[in-house]
Amino acid sequence: MTKKSPERIKEEFLSCIEKDAVDLSEIADFVKRNRDSTIPLVKARGSSLRICGQDGTVYEGDEDQLEAWKDYYLRERMEMEVIGAIDDFPCDAFALQLVLLLAEDGRVFAYEDELLHLVALNLRDLFQCEMKPIETFKLGECFEEPTEEEYKEMMESDEVKEMKKSHMDFRESLEQELLKTMNDIAQSRNKQAGSEDFPSSKKQRIQELSSNCKMDNGGKLQGFCQSSHGLIVLS
Repeated sequence: MTKKSPERIKEEFLSCIEKDAVDLSEIADFVKRNRDSTIPLVKARGSSLRICGQDGTVYEGDEDQLEAWKDYYLRERMEMEVIGAIDDFPCDAFALQLVLLLAEDGRVFAYEDELLHLVALNLRDLFQCEMKPIETFKLGECFEEPTEEEYKEMMESDEVKEMKKSHMDFRESLEQELLKTMNDIAQSRNKQAGSEDFPSSKKQRIQELSSNCKMDNGGKLQGFCQSSHGLIVLS
């Protein structure tokens, strides 16, 4: 059987990647078929990618490590497949071995001692561009409190805006119901002699609304209280 050239292997590798999707099962099959083949990385200090799965790295058999790569570095869980390793690479990685992973969104990451480096936006960039960290993610970083900038961006998201709108609609509906109930009470007081005859159901409804509606909505309604003479509205 004729041994395939590194260029041919690279072309076959790239053919596994569609424009907008990555089939990780197909990638895993390719890696298995071409285990220990090498592809030179022209702009990575003369290093080569040795194609292998996790079982060909220093993390062989460590399923917890694979789950950690997926769960404990990026903001959201990301399915990944080990595509190879760069051996004897001058870095802080265990045994000087950088493990390369291909994510389901097409990005390529390199693992180095509890750091996950984004090194290429796609597989083609890995082979054609200089391999250097575009962004680095620390172990557990995804659980840290967001920065002020991240918080601001989050608050401007469509999801949060929709939550704010729903909350304001709820508050306004409570206010309208409370005002209507108070108006009904005022009309009832005109017909009755005192609070002794004040319907207990109305009193209970007022208490429920007051506990749910602690509001200051444009100065329309700041609070209310009951006295021995009936209901006093505070403007």
